[in-house]
Formats: sequence, C-alpha cells, structure tokens
Amino acid sequence: MATNPGHHTTPEALIGAWLQGTASRYASMRGWKGPEGADREAAIAELRATATIGRALRTDLLAQQAGVCLGASRLEEVNSPLHARMAALLLEALDGAEQELVEAWATKTYERLAATGLRDRYPKAASERARRD
Repeated sequence: MATNPGHHTTPEALIGAWLQGTASRYASMRGWKGPEGADREAAIAELRATATIGRALRTDLLAQQAGVCLGASRLEEVNSPLHARMAALLLEALDGAEQELVEAWATKTYERLAATGLRDRYPKAASERARRD
C-alpha cells in the first residue's frame, strides 16, 4: 500500500482531527444526548480554543469540520445522530460565521459518501428507505 508523505500532517489537518475528537467526546455525553449547561459551554470554549492559532480564530477550520459532520449526518445509510450533534456543537462554536463554507463542505462530504457505495453495503437501510418513499 502506497503512502502519501505529508498526508494529514499539516497543522490544519491536525487541528481538524482534534476538533472532530473534541466534538465527538462532548456530543456523546449524557447517554448520547449531548452536553447541556456548563458542559455545553465548556465544549464550545474548547472547540474555539482548539481552532485558535495565535490570537486568530480559524473559523474556516471549524466550518470545514462542521460541514463534514453535517454532510455525514444527511446520508441515510450513515444516519448518525452523533454526527448531527457534533455538527451542532461546531456550528455553535462558529456563532453564525462561515455558513456558505459549512454548506459547501456538507455537500462535498455527502456526495463523497454517497459515491462510496454505502447503499450497496447496507441493503437494510436502502430497503427501509424504499418502503418510506
């Protein structure tokens, strides 16, 4: 298997991975209901701190990760409430910024996942979807 030197080793990619992990950790709190109150405030503060380089908040990185989570949550075969909760936390950390970039990443992620053949690998989800339609 060939490797791509430097793949996912840029500072931006590492911060993106950290944002995903942080969002996942908080989104899975309270029996998969997600954080509330002080825990939610801590989640938003940690996400914003992670996305801050120097004194600049990298809203582009928050938007990218929010879009990736949002796109994954839209695909019925993934059907992940966790991804939706992760996206909600990242969007809250964005505080309304970069909405066009979030949607662009959501669309790109959805299209990439849909093209992977998930529908063929998860026939139960496809048959349930067909019954609903």
